[in-house]
Amino acid sequence: MHCKGNFVKLQLWDTAGQEKFRSLVDRYYRDADVVIIVYDQNDRDTFQAVDRYWLNEVKNKAKKDSLVYLFANKC
Repeated sequence: MHCKGNFVKLQLWDTAGQEKFRSLVDRYYRDADVVIIVYDQNDRDTFQAVDRYWLNEVKNKAKKDSLVYLFANKC
């Protein structure tokens, strides 16, 4: 895809936070310019997992200048 004369590659990966995919997920956001973390606003455990696991994971394994967005779903 081209945007303003630049080639843009967009990949969306949904692992649903499942434990069995955690070893694979860092491969997908390692070179990402943007990381989107989504939690279920009706499930407190998913929000706590963001703080407990996902933010640290992204901080340690994604590019230092990656943008990180946090979204609530099931509103």
